[in-house]
This record gives sequence, structure tokens and C-alpha cells, in this order.
Amino acid sequence: MDVYSVGQCLTILQSALAQDEILQGSLTVRGEISGWKIVRGHAYFSLKDAGGMIKSVYFSVPAILAAKIAEGNVVDATGQFKIYAERGELQLYVRAMRLQNVAGLLQLRFEELKMRLNREGVIPKPPEARRSLPSFPRQIGVVASRSSAAFADIVQTLQKRYPVAEIRLFHTGVQGENAKIEIVRALQEAGRSAVEVVILARGGGSIEDLWPFNEEVVVRAVRNCEKPIIVGVGHEIDHTLSEYAADVIASTPTGAAMQASPDLHAWMDQYRQKVDHARLTLLLTIRRIEEKVENFARLLRFYRPDQMLLRELENAERMRRRLAQYGRNICQGVARSQEDHFKRILSVTPLRHIEETTARLDALYRIVKGFDPGLVLHRGYAWIEKDGKIMSSVVEFGENDPFTVRLKDGNVEAVAKKTIPSGAK
Repeated sequence: MDVYSVGQCLTILQSALAQDEILQGSLTVRGEISGWKIVRGHAYFSLKDAGGMIKSVYFSVPAILAAKIAEGNVVDATGQFKIYAERGELQLYVRAMRLQNVAGLLQLRFEELKMRLNREGVIPKPPEARRSLPSFPRQIGVVASRSSAAFADIVQTLQKRYPVAEIRLFHTGVQGENAKIEIVRALQEAGRSAVEVVILARGGGSIEDLWPFNEEVVVRAVRNCEKPIIVGVGHEIDHTLSEYAADVIASTPTGAAMQASPDLHAWMDQYRQKVDHARLTLLLTIRRIEEKVENFARLLRFYRPDQMLLRELENAERMRRRLAQYGRNICQGVARSQEDHFKRILSVTPLRHIEETTARLDALYRIVKGFDPGLVLHRGYAWIEKDGKIMSSVVEFGENDPFTVRLKDGNVEAVAKKTIPSGAK
């Protein structure tokens, strides 16, 4: 078996290229620009389409052309294929280039798929169908590559903002042919899990790098995810169709982590401020109450209500004794007058007239006897005083006027809530 060196193999390949009828001369290749980069006047890029990718170089590219070319443009590049021995790469050495389509092949596919999914109602997700995110999720699911910078950024952001949450990674490839299948599988697994919100994330890249997130199966999987989902793919300038199917769109993976979590430290600061405000309000309220109590205590010490009450009781007692004496005097005078009158009647009238007169006098005696204030109180009646004066009419009372009710065994302090004259309804 012959053994060849690397250099010999490359020489054989170069010879094969030179002998091929199609590849031995100039060849025009149509493809989409990817990874366009100008270094010291030379253009390094790849030409790609659905069938593959070709490394290309355009030495001393014209400045006018370089200013027109952008990532994703479709061009016709004319040149010759050669083996770049130092890297073992097949390259197209371009001598001329013509711009064909500014939008690019993938961009055209993007717009076509977007229009079709829009007609079917898959995207954009209507506001009434978008689910709200949990305020304080206990578990946050992340659909991303475990080795990606996007996942690292999400973990770092969540640990800083909301360290109490459990982060569950649903690993998936995010680039290449199999990425769309893995992303769908990870989304379905996350939807069936106990997580309360799902983040679909990937870092920035070219439209080709982000294409798995434009695949129809991925867009439908995002729309049908069983849990509220946030899509944060690429940088702020990047857009994918998956975003339109999500409940929440984030400009970056870090932004998605911020959308999925509260800032616990800021929330605690706000809560502490509210507690401090409530504590201050309570202290001020207590202080106002203490001041009112102190003022009331000073008034009590100044006016001595106990002494005022004692004086009023003494005045009431004196009034009671005076009324009792007055009643007794009246009764005694009436009794003496009755006795004198009875004697006169006995001396001048018949017995029947004497009996009738005696009966009238007895009734009069009972009436007069009833004027004794002490007896009135003992029969369950009372008299009312206001400011030391006995009251006899409702017109002497105002609303909320204090007054005293005198009973046979003590007094009752009261307040007039409402006056109702006789005959009023």
C-alpha cells in the first residue's frame, strides 16, 4: 500500500483541479455572502446556498464594490478554484463580482415563511393569547446550549437579580442541520416540566447562524409551548420568527433573564422603604395621640373635674334639703289650715256637709303632699338640671348639651342628642 505525504495529496488535488474541464479555467459561482470581512484591501468571505458553502477570497477588491457588498447579499463571483495548502482548504480566488440580490437567499426565505405563518395565524401571537409571566417563579427553564455564552449570561444575571430561583437547563444544539430538531425536543421537555417560565436563548451571529430559530417547526413549537415563554435570540439588531410566536420578546439572552425574574434586591429595598414609611407613620400617629393625652391631662389638672363634681353634688344636696323643707312647710301650713277650716265647718254645718268637706280637704292634702320633691323622686320620677338650673322645657336644650338627671339614689350625667317638642313627629 502506497503512503502519501500531506503535500503530495494536495499536489494531486491541485493537478485534478487543473485537469477538470469545468474547474480548470474561470468559473462563475452564484451564492450568498457570509462572513464578509475586508483586511488590508482584501475581501475574505464565503459563498453559500442551500447546498453548501465555499471559502472565497477577493484580493485587492475594488473600493466601490466593497462599499456595496454586505452580509447576506447574493452575488455572482467569477474566479478559479485552488487548494490553499497551508490550511488544506479549497478556495475560490475571485477576480470579478457582481451584486445580484441585496436581500439574500435566506432573507427571502425568511420573508416568505413569515408571510405564510402570518396568513395561518401562527405569528404574531395576539395580545389576548400571550400569557403573563409569574412574578416570583420558583423554577426557570432555559433552552440553550450548555456551553454557550448565552446560557452563562442568563445564569449570571439570574444569580445576581434573583438567586432564590432554581435554574433548569434543557440542553440543545443551536446551530446546524440537527439544531431545529433538538430545539423542538427541548421546548417540549421544558413545557412538560415543573418550571414556571421558559427562556429560549442564543447569542448573536449571522442570519445563517440564527436560522434554526426561523425554522417552521421551531416557530410552531414556541407558539405551542405549554409554559409562558420568552425568546431572547441574538443581539438587539437580530430578529427571528420565533420571537413573534413567544409570549415575551427580549432583545438579548440577558434581557430575557431580566424579563423572567424580579430584581430581588431592588424589590427588597422598595419593601424596606414601605416598611420604614409605615413605621414612621405609626410613630407620628402615636406621638400625636400622646400629645392629645398630655393636653387632656393638663386640662384635667387645671379644671379639677372631681372637685367640680363634688361642688355640684353639694349644691344638689343643699337644693334637695331646701325643697324638702319647703314641702314640709307647705304641708304643715295646709294641715293647720285644714284643721282650722274643719273646726269652723263642724261648728256651722250639718254632718254630711262636714264629711264632704273633709273628703275634699283630704284630696287637697294628698295633692299638696305630692309637691314634696323627695316624695316625687321616691315614686320613680326625676328632675333635670343644666348648669345648676332645673330645666322644664325642651327649648332650653341645644344639640349635644350635657345635663344631669337627679334620681332618688344618685345622679346620671347625660347628653342631649336630639330635642323633640310635644306634638312633633
